[in-house]
Amino acid sequence: MKILIIVPCFNEEESIEEVVGNIERYIKNQGISIDFLIINDSSTDSTQKIIDKYGWHHLRLANNLGIGGAVQAGLIYALEKDYSFVVQMDGDGQHIPEEIEKLINVHQSSGAHLVIGSRFRDLVSHRTTIWRRIGIAFISFLLRLLFGARVKDCTSGFRLFDRKAMELAVLYYPDEYPEPGSIAYFTRMGLKIKEVGVRMNERSAGTSSIRGLKTIYYMVKVFLSLLSIKLASPTEILKKYRRMEKIEFFALIFSGLFLAYVLLLIVRQRLREEYAIFWILIALLMVAFTVWRDVFVYLADLFGFIDKAHIIFTIMTAVVFVYLIHFSVVSSQLRQQNRRLTQRVAILEKILRDLQAEKGQHP
Repeated sequence: MKILIIVPCFNEEESIEEVVGNIERYIKNQGISIDFLIINDSSTDSTQKIIDKYGWHHLRLANNLGIGGAVQAGLIYALEKDYSFVVQMDGDGQHIPEEIEKLINVHQSSGAHLVIGSRFRDLVSHRTTIWRRIGIAFISFLLRLLFGARVKDCTSGFRLFDRKAMELAVLYYPDEYPEPGSIAYFTRMGLKIKEVGVRMNERSAGTSSIRGLKTIYYMVKVFLSLLSIKLASPTEILKKYRRMEKIEFFALIFSGLFLAYVLLLIVRQRLREEYAIFWILIALLMVAFTVWRDVFVYLADLFGFIDKAHIIFTIMTAVVFVYLIHFSVVSSQLRQQNRRLTQRVAILEKILRDLQAEKGQHP
């Protein structure tokens, strides 16, 4: 049984040494295979320098993806490295490594795909601020009402994922406030979720993003996210991401045909040199974007190509490209014809001058 502890962090320079130190001491005392991985979510403080100083295994995200994107990156890594379980721990010092055994025990006894460490189940633990507790209670009520999920500590970032949960999370994992959203998603997909009481510390540094009036904003955003998951069919979210694969396939075919067409026009000398260079570059970039999946996915997400309405817009854009290259071909032909016409006019003018000169000599 291989276990990977992932620690997503953003600007945790004040706590990351203590967090990792506690994890290392815990791993040293265990008889099973446990590794840990830090996911630095493009921190702007000294977090990366501290990671480099100690040489910890880590992922360094070039862009800030948020907690959901950072956790998903760790889950993708775990699947590729064939880990059996992933335990998520926050980088602010709240979670106690020794409590991981409780998560493992609950999984082994219940077969749960996702086990959540709760500060609200039986144990006396740090219970967080009153505003956060209000928000958690409201979201827990929504999860129970909309999905039948009975989870008291629905915002806990202390979790154990099995392989099934990892596989689904790799396909889709909420970006913002992912804990309650992922509970809703996993429930819709038929996964078994359990909760166990664990001890937690107060965060060793920083402050919670959910406090004061922000609690209302947080609850509204989470409510809308949960509602969208509820209204979608159980497989709609997966279809949304699998649809991207079909788009990539057809985009690759279109890009390849487009490049072949440009080359054919060049061979037949129907494009002038300056147009030929431009359209070769465009065609090669299109092929590169479709072959290099990450670039295409980034652009598709940036411009919203996943939705059906925007797919139509993409097709219309492709049609515009076809018309533009047609214009380039016609323009090349016209310039060639103009060149020939200019040459012919000059020749005819020369012939006319010669005739005039000859007529002048022989009146």
